[in-house]
Amino acid sequence: VDAPVFGFCLEGEERVFFPAFPETADRMASDGSEKSAAATPSSDPVAVAVPDFMQGLLKEVDGVVASLPPSVQDILTKGSEQTKVQKSVLALGVALLPVLLVLYFLGGADLLVNLVGFLWPAMQSFKAIEAKTDEGARRWLSYWVVYGSLSIVETLLFFVVNMIPYYPLAKMAFLIYCYHPKLNGAGMIYDKVLKPFVVSKLVKTHSE
Repeated sequence: VDAPVFGFCLEGEERVFFPAFPETADRMASDGSEKSAAATPSSDPVAVAVPDFMQGLLKEVDGVVASLPPSVQDILTKGSEQTKVQKSVLALGVALLPVLLVLYFLGGADLLVNLVGFLWPAMQSFKAIEAKTDEGARRWLSYWVVYGSLSIVETLLFFVVNMIPYYPLAKMAFLIYCYHPKLNGAGMIYDKVLKPFVVSKLVKTHSE
């Protein structure tokens, strides 16, 4: 019986030897493609957790998005990939932006800022409490500490705050930066500012 013949192929810089039997070669090639696919990270947008009462609204938004022109859908797709936010949530935010701007310029700036800085963090805090995870609890506790500290500073320096143009917009952007899941600004502020200069002294005094 003749000895089996082996062949080889090139994959990048590696030489892969396999039996020249078709079924064996196909199986090895299939295994290699599965490993390569498993090693490739997914670029799909991360689904943003939304309250149950908004799920129906988001389904309707998905239907509206599907009926938009392809050029608009491409813009939403690119924005979704960059921000890791669902297209329906992104589209809803874009649609509500003019309404929010009108509310802002009609004198509802403080209300709008408080809603932005409170509603979403409050819902996520409720979930973290129910989930009983240390990571989620620490993250949202850090946010509320920063949120409260900012409120105290605003009260003490109200005369300075009133002189800053478009301060509510800046505050809104700051609060979003603090609780955004990718930025987690509150955690950084807590670790870099509050913990070394405030918390360490308070905890030391309390322990003594």
